Amino acid sequence: MLNSLLNRFPVKFEVDSVVLPLKQMPLDAKTKRRILRGGYETAERKLVAKFVKQGDQVLEFGGSLGVVSSILAKRVGASGRVISVEPDDSLRLAFDYQMQLNNLEVKCICALGCPIWAEAVPDEWKSQSFSNQGHSLSGRAECGGADDGVGSAPWKTALEICRESSLEPNVLIVDIEGAETVWCEHTPDFPESVDLLIVEFHPEINGEEDAGRAVQAIVDEGFKIVGFSRTVLAFKRISVS
Repeated sequence: MLNSLLNRFPVKFEVDSVVLPLKQMPLDAKTKRRILRGGYETAERKLVAKFVKQGDQVLEFGGSLGVVSSILAKRVGASGRVISVEPDDSLRLAFDYQMQLNNLEVKCICALGCPIWAEAVPDEWKSQSFSNQGHSLSGRAECGGADDGVGSAPWKTALEICRESSLEPNVLIVDIEGAETVWCEHTPDFPESVDLLIVEFHPEINGEEDAGRAVQAIVDEGFKIVGFSRTVLAFKRISVS
């Protein structure tokens, strides 16, 4: 009886002033219950609420269904802009509907995002394709081919995406299920326009050592940690007087 009641999801549900079409979202019941309990992307949402402001130009890696993308778009307002990158094209209809439901405009680019400012994606990353992990939104890049129909998303660096979108971001949001470790071997080379990063690290996927190296790579680019919630850290560029 309890499970039956928990699976009777409302048609719509509000999170951080954003309406979600919860009942029709392509999620498993466990993830939907987590949304109802306020536990979905809690750490990332907390830091977005604290640091993202009106007028920000945002590049988001890991757009998924557009929940956080919607929250970002609400915060930056009409004077801001959000470009979202998501490799799973099967989520596009749900993403677009999420924006339509909230009267928001967010461009979603279907690509495997490599968050470095370089002309080309490193060769060792090109051999990885997207692996869909079902209806929990935890898909990620893995070695080998994908057999679920979403492995054809092209790899693109942040530089390529920004050029194509005519975006000069000052905010970078990164939640790419472990692929942030590209920073361990390849310099991020963030442009001077970027002064805020909010990044979810995944030591459970990559190990604590590589997660720490990825954090250090950001610090080495001239940023300091200004906030954290669980495994999500916020960084701001250190001002040079």
